Amino acid sequence: SMQDTRTYVFVRGTDNLIHWTRETDVGSGQWEAWRNDNSLVSATDPTVVEFDAGAGRTFGYLFKTADDQPYLFVLNNPAGLASAFTAKRLPAPPR
Repeated sequence: SMQDTRTYVFVRGTDNLIHWTRETDVGSGQWEAWRNDNSLVSATDPTVVEFDAGAGRTFGYLFKTADDQPYLFVLNNPAGLASAFTAKRLPAPPR
């Protein structure tokens, strides 16, 4: 099962950083303040992915930087106030 079943929203802000928010509780319609987990400047809008992480289903978001470097941020600490996501630098795509 998913680690966290609240609704999450991801956007690329005018600062080109990826920002996210989530419901305070499932179906509450109340949202936490926007935040971001890193200072990587994104060249693309975020893409949300769900996948099997070995210990169950989880999700994360992907984006690429201006130098075409993809990053995956995986939900690892849904209760975390500082950083709910862990960054994984992916291999560069083929040219």
